[in-house]
Amino acid sequence: PYTTLFRSLRAVATSAAPVRLHPLRLPDELPTFLDAVRPRPARAPIVLYNTTVTMYLPDRGASLRGMIAAWAAELDVPVLWLQWEPPTDRAASPGREWMAWTADYWPNDGRAAPRHRRLAWVHPHGATLRWAPGWSAFLKESI
Repeated sequence: PYTTLFRSLRAVATSAAPVRLHPLRLPDELPTFLDAVRPRPARAPIVLYNTTVTMYLPDRGASLRGMIAAWAAELDVPVLWLQWEPPTDRAASPGREWMAWTADYWPNDGRAAPRHRRLAWVHPHGATLRWAPGWSAFLKESI
């Protein structure tokens, strides 16, 4: 499986596609990275995505969330941060190992406040997904 992953990463990295993957040591290298990718005016929206990172960080992701929130709020383009992480509230989880799939959205349009929503519960290996109530309302709010 790792051979296929590395081939895919190499193919994306050498393609003309607008997708670029940047490996980082979190949370230490995040501020430098975010400053480097700060978009200029009239650039496309930004999507950040991570899976199962916060449980490996010393502060369980608190500094990561703060850094990304401060950075995203300063931009002139919409920012969507999709996360697949252990939930802070396990009460609603369909199983012991399930991850919460959440979205944080900064429209940065001068009118709307940032939004946070749980979209779904995801089995740890991604084999099963259970949509959370109201997930589709998030899509309508974010357009």
